[in-house]
Amino acid sequence: MNIPLRTLIIEDEPLAAQRLEKLLEPYSDKVEVVGFARNGQQGLEQIAALNPDFIFLDIEMPLLNGLEMLMKLEKQPLVVFTTAYDEYALQSFEQNSIDYLLKPIQPARLQKSIEKVLKISGVNQSNGLQTEQIERILADLHKPKTLNVIRANVGDRIVIIKTPDIQYFKAEDKMTTVVTTEGKEYYITPSLSVLEPKLPENFVQINRSHIVNEDHVVEIRKSFNRKLLFEMKDKERISVGTTFANSLKERWAL
Repeated sequence: MNIPLRTLIIEDEPLAAQRLEKLLEPYSDKVEVVGFARNGQQGLEQIAALNPDFIFLDIEMPLLNGLEMLMKLEKQPLVVFTTAYDEYALQSFEQNSIDYLLKPIQPARLQKSIEKVLKISGVNQSNGLQTEQIERILADLHKPKTLNVIRANVGDRIVIIKTPDIQYFKAEDKMTTVVTTEGKEYYITPSLSVLEPKLPENFVQINRSHIVNEDHVVEIRKSFNRKLLFEMKDKERISVGTTFANSLKERWAL
């Protein structure tokens, strides 16, 4: 393969894609970002159109996830997987010249991935996952999993937040904020729709913008228009959305 490697970023979160492109700027003599895709279907189309040497591939995406997309390719480019969750046993992806990065992606770890890809691109060897390997990993991905910690990128640090210490998540301006029991706030990449099925059972979504930890709900009030208001430990009052009200009333026997 010629240097710089033609690189495609397949990522459904625009801010995560932009951040990765920014992190790749110091390696412009080694990798050239030639395009982006927001889901697996777009990924297939872009791979066919651009014929990249190398792709950064998000695992969880709408329409087709990253692994399902790979199964539809006759020839796979070099792949570095990206994901917010380490419980996917991603070490198995390191077989067959494949690497992975945990979100939020750290510059030092990205450098190692690029070095690995550059080394592999210079030798003649198979780099694709076989169908049976993909099927096995897909089966593992579909098993129920629970997040025990959330990782937040703060400057050059990764802050580890235990889920029992989280009051609630709120979505705003295309970002997700984690609010802790200490009143601290951290920004993370995964959307509420990605987080919700992975969180412990005591987390419940009460409107389109909030998932709350029931253990930190201090009081439930009824407003003048009969809407429910959840008061949290930090005194924040969060209104229950209309589409969530019935299920919450059942859950809380209200």
